[in-house]
Amino acid sequence: MNLRSKLIDTIVNDRITTTMICDVMNKSGYLGQIKPINSGCFAAGEVKYVFAHSGSNYHLHEQLANIEEDKIIYVDAIDCGERAVFGDIVTQYLLQHRRARAIVTNGFMRDVNDLIREKSLVWCHGGTPIGCHNVSLPVPVATAALVEERRKFFEESILICDDSGVAMLTPDWITPDFEQKLEFIEAQEAVWHYCVNTLKWSTFETVALKKYFDVPDMIPRAMMDKLKAFDTSTR
Repeated sequence: MNLRSKLIDTIVNDRITTTMICDVMNKSGYLGQIKPINSGCFAAGEVKYVFAHSGSNYHLHEQLANIEEDKIIYVDAIDCGERAVFGDIVTQYLLQHRRARAIVTNGFMRDVNDLIREKSLVWCHGGTPIGCHNVSLPVPVATAALVEERRKFFEESILICDDSGVAMLTPDWITPDFEQKLEFIEAQEAVWHYCVNTLKWSTFETVALKKYFDVPDMIPRAMMDKLKAFDTSTR
């Protein structure tokens, strides 16, 4: 199993949130304005990049035909304005027939009432009843160059999707020590929750001053041992 697959398994099995992923990435990695259609959904996985352009989804349908399975489909809506990239029928095709893990787009979706009723795993900019035109338009040269640049970047990354939105774990962060950094964040969060909720400390004492290092005997030993197992340079 390669490193990327191992990280995906860890993220899925432990249901690691986008918040934790972005924390490890030094408060970066968030794909702005992309929100879930349905609450309580979670997905993480490798990415298959596709695109719509110039207000048309003709070439998008072409790319989605027989698309490989077990991927998060990222739909790049290039110069599509507020037109939806597609709706319920394509969503069903991808999630049910092509076994996609989720659909993510920086564009809009239609048939949102159906997507909500079916609890579809979709993250997008929002809903609209107005879809793209289904006409074959030539791909502008500048768009083609942008697509190739973005395709490589997205398909070497990992997407994590939850109620907070979508985080992208980029190639430069997919390293052997990333999992250790995730474990540190989890250990730190456990101590923080104990300090605030059990000891009734302020968040200033807990998060800013890290008072627990001054009085470690007040924290369950197992929690502190796990936290101290990490190098202090990661704190």
